[in-house]
Amino acid sequence: GVHDSLVAALTQAELVATLQGPGPFTVFAPTDQAFAEAGIDLAALDNVDGKAALTDILTYHVYAGAVLSSAVTDGMTVTMVNGDDATFTVTDGTVKIGDATVTLADVPSSNGVIHVIDKVLTPPVNEPTLPDGCDYLVGIDDTGFAYDNTELTINKGQTVCWIWNDETMAHN
Repeated sequence: GVHDSLVAALTQAELVATLQGPGPFTVFAPTDQAFAEAGIDLAALDNVDGKAALTDILTYHVYAGAVLSSAVTDGMTVTMVNGDDATFTVTDGTVKIGDATVTLADVPSSNGVIHVIDKVLTPPVNEPTLPDGCDYLVGIDDTGFAYDNTELTINKGQTVCWIWNDETMAHN
């Protein structure tokens, strides 16, 4: 009853069967309240790009292996299923992964362990790879009406490349 949003998200991302696999898996399970506070709108993610983003978020909550709370140490880092690293902090008996606090640890499951957390973990943003011949990239921000890099200093001989997806991309 406190993980309905997580179950709905896993269903939409078509990850339920994967997590029912042999494992072992360690799942960091955000509560419904955590999903609400994160502002995740599953209806808005019901498209190809949204499903990819949702899959990245959800697989950042899963570690392929079993990590019991007794094995967690301060500064310990694990590589999540999506390929990004997540780091634990342990302070005065409180365990956090990223900025989420583990509120209930070591819930056994048939193929691993579940730790309930109070926030949705956000995967780190991967910086765009510079194409060959480019020293800087300039594009449009999320609004579509402003540059994403508002201040740029270049030296003589450096190359600035413009990010252009297609002719329908908003620009100014």
